[in-house]
Amino acid sequence: MSDDGNEEVVVVRKRPGLVRGQPLWKKLLLTVSLLVTIGGGVLWGLSAMEGRTQPTTAPSTGDWSRVPVGRSFLPSTAEISDAAAEQIEDWRARWGPGLVRFGISFAVGFMAGFAFRQFLKTLAILLAVGAVALIGLSLTNVINIDLSEASTKYEGTLSWLGEQATRIKDTVISRVPATVAGVLGFVVGFLRR
Repeated sequence: MSDDGNEEVVVVRKRPGLVRGQPLWKKLLLTVSLLVTIGGGVLWGLSAMEGRTQPTTAPSTGDWSRVPVGRSFLPSTAEISDAAAEQIEDWRARWGPGLVRFGISFAVGFMAGFAFRQFLKTLAILLAVGAVALIGLSLTNVINIDLSEASTKYEGTLSWLGEQATRIKDTVISRVPATVAGVLGFVVGFLRR
């Protein structure tokens, strides 16, 4: 407290986390991703409890011309063929796993994009500090920087990084089942606001 009666207010700000520091639209997308994952898990679980599995081939459509006029457009299972009834009832087994993969891939992509943005910011700061330090030491003749050897190492490092990037890309594509959702999540996580 100061002498003139005015109180000094100290504001302590918490560092924003992965979700807390995000704008509302990103929180909404993450929430939708979570709900899609949960919904897909419920559908998948219900179909597994009923003993149904995801069909390997799409069943043929039933004969919808036998639906009586004036009744519901969705016929009862007695009025359609067995293949069409299976197709109607197995929607949970078809959609559940896909929804789970989609939601998880979006969330993983979001976290990867956020982490990559943080990594790039940290890398930029460290490179700038290192470059300023090297330039300062070179100008004061403390060290002599010979860039001829560095250029040959640079070429080798670039080829190694290219190989590693290809390996990482192949691994990510094989591990993330819903690639579109993962890429979309990465872009949303990478965007600043």
